[in-house]
Amino acid sequence: MNLIQQYGIEAGDIVSRQKRGVPLVTHYGISLGYNHLGQYLFIENMINDGVRVITGDDFLQNSSGIQVEKTGSWQNRQRIINTALSYKGTPYSLTTFNCEHFVNLVRNGQRQSKQVTKVVSVLGVAAFTWFVSKAIK
Repeated sequence: MNLIQQYGIEAGDIVSRQKRGVPLVTHYGISLGYNHLGQYLFIENMINDGVRVITGDDFLQNSSGIQVEKTGSWQNRQRIINTALSYKGTPYSLTTFNCEHFVNLVRNGQRQSKQVTKVVSVLGVAAFTWFVSKAIK
């Protein structure tokens, strides 16, 4: 049984996963279903490539911690797929349009990344702590 079947992934589902060796980073994509050649496809936003369509094997290789978010009715799944495909070729940006921004924009119209927010918060606290420590000396 392959991972598509094992996790019950269907066209329009939002799939997140950790890459082995990089456990603190979650990668997001949207399943597109099978093409005419019988290949299962995903759409993702990837550094250096931007929004692109790739095979399920490529999307899921070296993965762990796979999570599947079901997206509701057939009509909603079709809306998600069509919206995702409309962004094909859009350039990647780590801070303003990464894979999580892309999926959230497609899902709910809001370009958000909790991962970026966490990193910015941690850096802000670190900078504040550094400035306070210098001011006390």
